[in-house]
Formats: sequence, structure tokens, C-alpha cells
Amino acid sequence: MKKTHRILILLLSCAVTIQAAAADKDSTAVIKKGWTFGALPSIGYNSDLGFQYGALAEVYNYGDGSIFPQYKHLMYVEVNYTTKRSGLFRFFYDSKYLIPGVRVTLDLSYVPEAMADFLGFNGYRSVYNPVWGKTGETGYLSRAFYKMKKDFFRATADFQGTIAGNLSWNAGLGVFNY
Repeated sequence: MKKTHRILILLLSCAVTIQAAAADKDSTAVIKKGWTFGALPSIGYNSDLGFQYGALAEVYNYGDGSIFPQYKHLMYVEVNYTTKRSGLFRFFYDSKYLIPGVRVTLDLSYVPEAMADFLGFNGYRSVYNPVWGKTGETGYLSRAFYKMKKDFFRATADFQGTIAGNLSWNAGLGVFNY
């Protein structure tokens, strides 16, 4: 999974670099209006997680173009899953215009993981024998011996506003479920 994330980050950073270079070249010539989006597919393989497939997309609304390069609404969606039941499902939203005078940031994530590390309860006093999880050792039990299924859900809502001048306020609410 780490390898696929590195590849995904590398591809995304290359795309951003190319887009930034193009934007610098003719940023004054093009004023974006309305809705625009960019999407990127994602595939990879990891022996522990299996074949990974998915996509991500970012959608912008620039309105009539009068505030370009700022945006009115930003939505980011990422979905990826593996054949061995791990994945990431995420929705992110950001806008200063949904509620006038208040910047709203929403983030919803669901991360199922079939082989999360688990070394036992009770911390230091837990029995840990690395041989039980290593293939080919004489005391080998299972490579999943120190693993567990974990489903993580996160929902956050953040609000920011200005009181006066450079004095601002912010508030947020977060719900996490393990």
C-alpha cells in the first residue's frame, strides 16, 4: 500500500508541477469560469494488500471568473480499494461561499483495512514473538497472527470567519469511529 501511495503521490505531484508550469506561462491570458475538474486513475500491486485500483478527482467552481484564481467551491473525491479488502474512500469540500462570511470545510473518510497491525492489549506486558508471524520459521503460525480487521470512519466539519480586521474565529466538529 505504501508503494502504491508513493506512486500515486509521484504521479499527482508531476501533474501538479506540469499544471503549475502551464499556469505560470499563461496565467493572465486564461481566466477560468464555471466548473472545471481533473481526474487521475490509480492502480498498483502489493503482496500483502493485493491488486489496488481506484481514482481521484478534484472539481472546482470558479463562478463567473471574477475571483480567479480563487475558487467558489472545491470538491475532492478519492476512491481506492484492494483485492484483499483494504481501501480509502474520501470526500472533501471547501468553500467560502456556501454560508456567506464563513469558510466551510467538510471531510468524510472511510478506511477499511483487513490486515492492520495488532500486537495485543496491555502494551509492554503483551507477549510478542516475531517467529509466529514469519513465513518459513519453525514456530510459524500465520502471517496474519499479529494482524486484525479495522474499519476507520472520520467526519469533520470546520468553520472559519472574520470578527474584525485580522481577528478571526474558527470552530469545528469531528467524529471518529474505529
